[in-house]
Amino acid sequence: MLDHTNPSQHTLHRLQKFYTAGNSSILLDEANNALQEYPNSMVLINFISAALSQLGQYQEAISKLLEAIELNPDFPDSYNNLGTTYLKIGDVKSAIGMFKAAIDKNPEYAIAHRNLAKAYNENNEHIKAIRILKEALELEPNHPDTCNAMGQSYFLIRDFPLAMDYFMKAIKQDHGFFEAYNNLGSVFTELGNAESAAECFIHSLKLAPNYLDAKLNLTELLKTCKLTRYLENETVALDNHCKVIGENVQSVADKSLISKYILSGLQSVQVRAGNLNTPYSQLYRRNTLDLNCKRHTKIFHDQDVIPKFCFSCFKVQINIKTILDLIKLSALFYDPNFKYDITRKCMIELRPNVNGFYKGFLYCRDLNQADEVSQYLSQKLSKEGVQFELQVKRGCSEFSQKYRNYGEKIDGKTFSMKYPDNWKRTETKFDKKFNFVAKTVIPSLDNYCLSDFLIIQKWVDYAKGIGDPTASAFASLEIQYQDIYQIAKNRVALT
Repeated sequence: MLDHTNPSQHTLHRLQKFYTAGNSSILLDEANNALQEYPNSMVLINFISAALSQLGQYQEAISKLLEAIELNPDFPDSYNNLGTTYLKIGDVKSAIGMFKAAIDKNPEYAIAHRNLAKAYNENNEHIKAIRILKEALELEPNHPDTCNAMGQSYFLIRDFPLAMDYFMKAIKQDHGFFEAYNNLGSVFTELGNAESAAECFIHSLKLAPNYLDAKLNLTELLKTCKLTRYLENETVALDNHCKVIGENVQSVADKSLISKYILSGLQSVQVRAGNLNTPYSQLYRRNTLDLNCKRHTKIFHDQDVIPKFCFSCFKVQINIKTILDLIKLSALFYDPNFKYDITRKCMIELRPNVNGFYKGFLYCRDLNQADEVSQYLSQKLSKEGVQFELQVKRGCSEFSQKYRNYGEKIDGKTFSMKYPDNWKRTETKFDKKFNFVAKTVIPSLDNYCLSDFLIIQKWVDYAKGIGDPTASAFASLEIQYQDIYQIAKNRVALT
């Protein structure tokens, strides 16, 4: 029997090829043309919304899918695709509702089960995600995508044996499953098996040479370890090259020599790194303590409550004048003879409601240690000729914006705001719903690496955006992160 609602299978197959290849503009034109002849085709409307989503036109995609649901409220794909679009704009609650609606329309819709699990994971409701994926496995036993999703869910609750088991099941079903190899590498990273982790990331990249997640995971792994045997991979080779340059940076004090070495490293990265762009802008030298900041930030944003942990979290903040001094500060933080084994970081300020441009932070266990670190740093930076301002603060800047007395001191010694006892109930309720598990952090090496040079490139683009005169040392470099450059320009305009 002919289907007069949708175009031919040949046409739909061609549209699917455009979608899979990411040819969004062609897909949009072709699907719109076909819709003139088949105005009630749910498949075509969903193709149009998919093309709009690929083009970043999310609100237009949402409008199209809502139109499709109004036209045919029993078509489950529209709900599933609408949920996927909501996820892309960060509306997790709406996404969960749409995936549930898709499953209500078709209880055997395994893809919608996987997407619902993904949404639950993004909402830190990992146990719910696992329950939904078990249902999906009943529908499609040993499906590689579902096994991979199950492994990701167990990984998020730090059940690494089960995570590994499911990733390996996924690989057994699909030997070319590069995402599963990457995820397996993340398990080995958490278990402290750097060699096996690197092998998994590299194998993932052999299957998909431009797979950015595997490149980033390999890059971050190499920030914490030196591989004991040779592994042929360009990211590994470039990281080794950056580490040699980093040793040169750490061996000199003269700013002109530092900028020369940094420039050399950045030039190598621009030539050899390909599509490897970092999502990070902060350079960390970590110890083994997980501060669990994601948990604390979410409680604050969701509940307007400052976690109890943050009332005993003290940090030394250093405000720096130029990018060259920020690089010098990062070299000091990487000094293997640094007196205090505490997490420290250097960063460019991107938050719209927080003043300043270049900053360093050291996270201390109590106020006494913060005062000691402050004196130690003041002596070190003065000796290095770095221009700086230094202060001891409690918790995050956003906390003091909401609760002004949180960051206020009495007589310059003790902080005035105490932890309200009724907030404990809010935290307990939050922790029952969301599973933020503190991690065992693998400490950073005492040296620059590829990951750091990718971040320093962002600093350079930022420095050019704010008009930092010392950025002239990197004038020959092209701007790599236009978004960072524009944020920097806008910050200057607002000051």
